[in-house]
Amino acid sequence: IQLGLFVSPPDPTFAYYPLALAVAPGSPHTLALASGVFRNPPGNGAQFNIAAVYDDQQARPKMITEGYPISVDFLFWGRDASTIYLNDDPGELYTYSADATGLTDKTVQPIAMSLGFTDPPLSLRIFLDKTTGYIVTQQGETYDPATGQRIINYSVDGRPTFAQWGIFYPDPVLNQVYFVGQTNAQFGACEPGTQAVACQGTIASLDKTTGAVLHST
Repeated sequence: IQLGLFVSPPDPTFAYYPLALAVAPGSPHTLALASGVFRNPPGNGAQFNIAAVYDDQQARPKMITEGYPISVDFLFWGRDASTIYLNDDPGELYTYSADATGLTDKTVQPIAMSLGFTDPPLSLRIFLDKTTGYIVTQQGETYDPATGQRIINYSVDGRPTFAQWGIFYPDPVLNQVYFVGQTNAQFGACEPGTQAVACQGTIASLDKTTGAVLHST
C-alpha cells in the first residue's frame, strides 16, 4: 500500500508511518488505514495524520487529514462497512461515513474518558460492541458514540475506574464483559517498597447489561 498518495509527485522530504488499520466487516479485501506524516528533518512544519479506505491496494479518492497535535490512537469500523471511528489522545471520537468514494461526513463527539494508568500512557484501547453499537474502553466505561454519554462503568471491586492496570473486553455473543488485570488494592500492593505481599491479578466476567460480577478469580 502506498501511504503518500496525497502528495503528487511523491515528496522525499515527507516521512510516513502507519498508526492503525482495520479490515471492513464482511469485506476482506477492504481495509481502512491511518498514517502519520511528518516532514524530514523534523521541525519543518508538516505534521498531520491521514486516513483512507483501500480496496486491495487501490485507495478510494476521498481521504481525510487531521492536523498536529491530533494523533490517531485507534481506528475501527462500525457495525458495517458504512461507518469508521477514529479516536485521539484528548478523548474525542471522530465518526466518518464510508462509501465507494472514500470517507465523508465527519462528526466529532467529545467523550470524557477516564485516562487512569494506561499503556501506552495517556492513551486508551477502545472497542466496539457490535451488538449495541456502543464504545467500550479498557477502563470499563461504555459510551454511546452518537451522544458521547456514558452508559455504564464496569467495576469488579465496586470502585470507579478500578482497572488501573488491565483491560475490559466485550463479548456480544454471551452478553458479558471480561476483565484481566489488577484491582486498585492489588495494584497498590505491587508498588515499589510494598513487595511483602505477592503481586496478584484478577480475571473476571461481568454481565454486560447490568455490570454485575458473574465470576472472579
